[in-house]
Amino acid sequence: MEFVKYLKEQRPGKRLAIFWEGASYHNPQDFREYLMLINQEKPEEK
Repeated sequence: MEFVKYLKEQRPGKRLAIFWEGASYHNPQDFREYLMLINQEKPEEK
């Protein structure tokens, strides 16, 4: 998630597309919580 935060800092106000490959060494719950946090004020379709 630190890398995602870094990428967001490089392009403030821009959208970031992330492709999840489902590797077992990633923690999907942590990432889902992070996405909910940064997207909480946006409509679901965005």
